[in-house]
Amino acid sequence: QALDSKITTQQLAKIIVERLKALKPFGDNGIDSEKDDLIEQFEMLADNSDADTDEFDYIMNDLYNWGDTKISGDFFNAKKVCWIKTNF
Repeated sequence: QALDSKITTQQLAKIIVERLKALKPFGDNGIDSEKDDLIEQFEMLADNSDADTDEFDYIMNDLYNWGDTKISGDFFNAKKVCWIKTNF
């Protein structure tokens, strides 16, 4: 939707904040702390009317890396923090 200019980057950042806040704590200080940092970064972006897609993409890269953090299992059956849908 943001790519089609139906919503702004700031509006999309607000949606991501809501979804991150809705996640239950993982019980891991590092993962939960990083989630809180991501929420803060997306909140700041949502409040910045001058933020551009490069800034958004930079934070999204951090979100992808966080979501890909392994929390259990081995290489073939690893459980990750979360799946991040990249197309809508």
